[in-house]
Amino acid sequence: IENFIANSKPSFLYKSNLSGVDVGNATHKFMCYANFENISKYGVKKEIDFLYNRGFLNKSECNALCIPSLENFVNSNLFNRILNSEKVIREHRFLVKILPEFLNNDFNFKNVKETENKNFIVLQGAIDCAFLENDKYVLVDYKTDKISDISELFDKYNKQVELYKYALKISENIDVKETILYSFSLGESYSF
Repeated sequence: IENFIANSKPSFLYKSNLSGVDVGNATHKFMCYANFENISKYGVKKEIDFLYNRGFLNKSECNALCIPSLENFVNSNLFNRILNSEKVIREHRFLVKILPEFLNNDFNFKNVKETENKNFIVLQGAIDCAFLENDKYVLVDYKTDKISDISELFDKYNKQVELYKYALKISENIDVKETILYSFSLGESYSF
């Protein structure tokens, strides 16, 4: 009889009460507070320990983090671009007014300026990350959705990211040259 050694438990042995929302919230919280320079030197696990010991993450949030997915991000070109940026904005909260037609799927955001129209909607949100690169900003939205193809994120979140891009322009006078959706489940970026 041959001996076989498993490197990890089979997935059916794990009992998880974590929802997709729990994983997404923990991942976003980690990405908000993590020191990218420390991660590049000491690794993801050490940064998780550091954030836990300083009270930025609780035990449940630490357990919800998918370390291989975070390590894939650290090994990505996107991580290096953020790390090398002279200015990085994370979890930027905004509140702007928009025209109702902005929510139409076929609405074109090119050349739109802030309006004084009395019919408006208040849009509130948080931008995951924006970083300065060659005098213009790159807007990054992190996604933890379980998907099979990166283009699914574009189809699902294009309108949201266009609104966030508009919000950055109106609230901070920041021009965005590129928008990126990053999938933690695939370890891939979709740039537009």
